[in-house]
Amino acid sequence: MMKPVTLRCGHSGCMDCLNSIISLSSNTSVSRGPCPVCRQPFHLDELHLNVSLDKLTRGLKLECCNRDCQWKGTLDEAREHGKNCPKAVASCPHEGCPNVSTREEIERHQDDCQFRKLECLGCRTLVRRANQQDHETDGCNYSRVDCPLGCGTKLPRAHVTMHQHTCGKKAAKCIVPGCTRIFVKQDMEAHQFNAATSHSALQFGEIQRLRALINEKGFAERWQEQEQSVHSFRWTVKDFPTRMRDLVDKNEGPLTSGEWTTPNGHKWRAILTQDLKLFIQLVAAPFPARVELRIVLSPGEVEEITHILSTTTLKEGEMWGHDVANINRWVDGEGKLIVKFIILYIVL
Repeated sequence: MMKPVTLRCGHSGCMDCLNSIISLSSNTSVSRGPCPVCRQPFHLDELHLNVSLDKLTRGLKLECCNRDCQWKGTLDEAREHGKNCPKAVASCPHEGCPNVSTREEIERHQDDCQFRKLECLGCRTLVRRANQQDHETDGCNYSRVDCPLGCGTKLPRAHVTMHQHTCGKKAAKCIVPGCTRIFVKQDMEAHQFNAATSHSALQFGEIQRLRALINEKGFAERWQEQEQSVHSFRWTVKDFPTRMRDLVDKNEGPLTSGEWTTPNGHKWRAILTQDLKLFIQLVAAPFPARVELRIVLSPGEVEEITHILSTTTLKEGEMWGHDVANINRWVDGEGKLIVKFIILYIVL
């Protein structure tokens, strides 16, 4: 009996129990209830602690009713023991965990409970222990990961994109116009040092190209093109009609000449296609060439004719040419065709 109370009728009871009777009574509005023994009514104001009876009940010897608990003590001590009894049945306090066991086992279980929420060291979010590895691998923007380019840097996942812009392992094209080499950034300085000579030639060609662009955009009054040097090559094609028939019938590649080299290191060759288009190609060049090209067809059945092509800038591998659909008119009686190419290098 906890906090014993004696009623006017002489019967005694537990204060908490008598309060419960009043709360369940139909006379709750007047705070009355019936005595559980004789049914005489009593008022809430009558519930005063019976000191003598309370002292007696506090000294009663009790045993814990929880399984395997060996505790013995007084009623007064039982209140505190009941709050902390290690053999009392309890549920794991972590949300979602179905484990129900004794209080002492639950305390040991909590340290390893997979439903326990732990604070992520990166983003400070509370994450269940069971999900922590997945969170660090895929979900946390602040967990530290290796640079995906392989530079060895560890950084928060949220910073990876920003880091890749400056990472030494990022692939980058050489900044010199005309150079097509691609390196990782950390090797770029060594490349620029080793390729200084070729870069110088490329930059000279780029200067020439930009000057030509300025000229083409209406600044001719300030810049005037001049011939720097003139070179010519002769291409003799023997048995031309037969070679053209074979070219068409066997669907072979175009007719090509040998290569000619100018003093500045440029290599050129002539190309005649099946559809009778005649080109001159810049096969190899350390820098682009600003040129005016002329194609001269020597006498066959008709007089010599010169095709003057418009001034252009050619880079390595590019070609420039003219339609020569009536080229057979310049083939002589022995089936020989002679074509002369004149290359005028232009500077501003």
